[in-house]
Amino acid sequence: MRIAVTGASGQIGSQVVRLLAGEQAHQVVALSRRVLPSGRWPAGVSARAADYADPEALSTALRGADTLVFVSSDGPVAQVMVHHDNLIRAARASGVAHIVALSGLDADPSSPFCYAVSSGYTERLLAGSGCLVSIARASIYSEFFTGVPDSRPRERPGPAPRRRRPDIAGLPR
Repeated sequence: MRIAVTGASGQIGSQVVRLLAGEQAHQVVALSRRVLPSGRWPAGVSARAADYADPEALSTALRGADTLVFVSSDGPVAQVMVHHDNLIRAARASGVAHIVALSGLDADPSSPFCYAVSSGYTERLLAGSGCLVSIARASIYSEFFTGVPDSRPRERPGPAPRRRRPDIAGLPR
């Protein structure tokens, strides 16, 4: 079975590629936005460049794949939804029979949480894709929070300057 994996240069996608490559029954195709250096993957893994923003490249990269392991794009939510639409259309056009998608626990287009919106939208697209679909709903990743402390200013400002209170009749200074 030929299995294509998106996001192969990322944390999750690269682990999926390595796990699948350990199964002798699979031909694994690692998909990423840019061509990855040779020698990055175990023997038998082929790598192809396929940017989520390029529907033609996605269709070409998916040609011959039986199954797609769909690891989400990243970036602004509106852009992610376009990327996911591109990928699902390309999978259908390329004859992918089964899409295994990583989604979120609160997949709901009407949610106030932006990632839940994109997951809900993506699941609707998958349902209408005509492909067999399996969805794995994951919680938020702890890696999401690792950048939060780093976003604070490196130097802590000193105490706020003391301001003189304006003169208010009858109050001591």
